[in-house]
Amino acid sequence: MTPKISVIIPVYNAPADISKCIDSLMSQTLEGIEIIFVDDHSTDDSIDRIKAASESTRTDITVKHLQTPKNCGPGGARNAGIDNATGEYLAFVDIDDWVDADCYEKLYNAAKRANADICYGHVTIEENDRQSIARNPIVEDGAFGDESKEKFLLNYVTYFYSLIYSKNFVDRNGIRFPELKSSEDSFFEALSLFRSQRISHINDAFYHYLIHSDSISHQRDDNRYKQKFEAFARLVSASGDEHRELAEYLLIKKAYIVSSIEYLRNNPDADKTTLKKYTDELLRAIPNYKSNKYLKKDLKTKAVVSLLTGMPKTACLVLPKILK
Repeated sequence: MTPKISVIIPVYNAPADISKCIDSLMSQTLEGIEIIFVDDHSTDDSIDRIKAASESTRTDITVKHLQTPKNCGPGGARNAGIDNATGEYLAFVDIDDWVDADCYEKLYNAAKRANADICYGHVTIEENDRQSIARNPIVEDGAFGDESKEKFLLNYVTYFYSLIYSKNFVDRNGIRFPELKSSEDSFFEALSLFRSQRISHINDAFYHYLIHSDSISHQRDDNRYKQKFEAFARLVSASGDEHRELAEYLLIKKAYIVSSIEYLRNNPDADKTTLKKYTDELLRAIPNYKSNKYLKKDLKTKAVVSLLTGMPKTACLVLPKILK
């Protein structure tokens, strides 16, 4: 029997507590799940612990263990999972996160009802015993035309875990993760949204995203911005003429502004020289960014960009106080 959903989990030196993630997968109410753990050449006993924790008497769950040819980061590990997945839909989970027990049943049923390429929900962010919800915009289930696509992409949250993806759709469009250390998931999510023709949703914040200081996405890394720009520059190239301007707006918002904000938040002695490097990257990627129609309409984003590009010294003084 073909699995309904393949859940792909990249693994590299998993944290001590993996039970919450694995228990949430093994207790899914949906019958017919394939769980694929992809070892990206861990240097500890992660895989042995995962194998022991994922043993189950459930005959409707298939567990696979793969290994990448070499250490290639989460994007390459997820690609190996995609290539070996046999489910109708693909889902992605990180080993330190967890999902609601009924989420894949709800997502799968909503996707099938609409014959959707993508089905999405929302994300619960878990940080220091506090919870907050990151919500995607709601668009009508069914055809995902230009109007709905624009509404969604202008306001969506960049948590690719909040979506499941038709395996046939992903393969047919040749969508894979770039082997980058940052924003490879943003590329995959956004390109899938650009290419999808049908969409559906559930109104549940089913994915629990754990924020901790030593994760790749929250480490201080002065070169991480380059990976963000590269990921979104690839998105601009892959999006096609029809969606190019919208993809460029995403680069401005999710590469340039996010990189600048992360730098200012993580560096108490921030200086304008670094912000100017980010502006140089923006100008290389989109020399005429000021004429972007989406940026012109988004007055808040436009004001932030103007401050960062025109008054970087002031930005270093003002924005950290706002971000606290």
